[in-house]
Amino acid sequence: MALRAALLLTTLALFVACGGLTRPTPEVTTTSQDLVAQTAAKARAAARSDAAPTAAPSRQPDPASNRAPAVGSPAPRPVASSPPPASPSPPPAPPTAAPPKPAAAPSATPPIAFPKGKAITYVAIGASDTVGVGAANPARDGWVPTLYRKLPPGSRLINLGISGAKLSEAVQAQLPKAIEARPDLVTVWNVVNDLNANVDIVAYERDLDRLLRELTGKTGAQILIGNVPDLARVPAYTNLGIPPEELRKEAGRWNQLIARVAQKYPGRVYVVDLYARSAEIEIDEKLVGLDDFHPSAKGYAKLADVFWEHMVAYRLVAPA
Repeated sequence: MALRAALLLTTLALFVACGGLTRPTPEVTTTSQDLVAQTAAKARAAARSDAAPTAAPSRQPDPASNRAPAVGSPAPRPVASSPPPASPSPPPAPPTAAPPKPAAAPSATPPIAFPKGKAITYVAIGASDTVGVGAANPARDGWVPTLYRKLPPGSRLINLGISGAKLSEAVQAQLPKAIEARPDLVTVWNVVNDLNANVDIVAYERDLDRLLRELTGKTGAQILIGNVPDLARVPAYTNLGIPPEELRKEAGRWNQLIARVAQKYPGRVYVVDLYARSAEIEIDEKLVGLDDFHPSAKGYAKLADVFWEHMVAYRLVAPA
């Protein structure tokens, strides 16, 4: 089934290091005590030379020259060692700054999935709105054939929609044919019938996951899946006196489920947020069919526009 609210949709919307100088070693000078000791040594040496052969002179290390001075010679005055040349100061280091934060990797813009002029195979899975019920000429004015006409010339359409189908039935009857067609593009809008029939939401999630898993695993298709629109805008519901808040709360439960399953297939499955779009424009009674439930031809045209705009936003197709 299709909903009036699904048709009320419009366009989507970053220290300075210094080298120290080495201090020179101070000069070593001979003290008066040194001179007295040296004079006494000379006298003892002279006395021994008169009594006995000259013994090998005693040498004391010269701390300055590292040579033993000759006996009887005045102690040489040590020469102060020249200080080593100062090491040249290293060039000042650049100021230490906090390491830059790694730049975020630029998000690569994905290429257009379907280049202009390239014919593609489009498969539609769904229920009565996919068939086009509500339009005077469903084969021409339904949203699926209207979307198909926006595709490049030579593209092929396989509309598998079955009126009244719930998702579990679409998995059984439509999914095998969709895989067999080897599609490039698949649209899935098959949720309102399940909501209306109070289908177990856990079972629906399981069926949706199977549908998307097999489509992504067995075909190379890009997949668009429509969610539940704002049912509180659809006359068939308001005429029954159903509180709008309850309708919106229920739609939210199903839409969270659809978003959760779609997120498991990034880059392949894209949600067409019909609920968000249905709040963007005023209610137009011409957007719903005579049954107050299915879209009219005008409503289907708007719905096709919404799907197309999502295709542009997701870079499946280039802007017109």
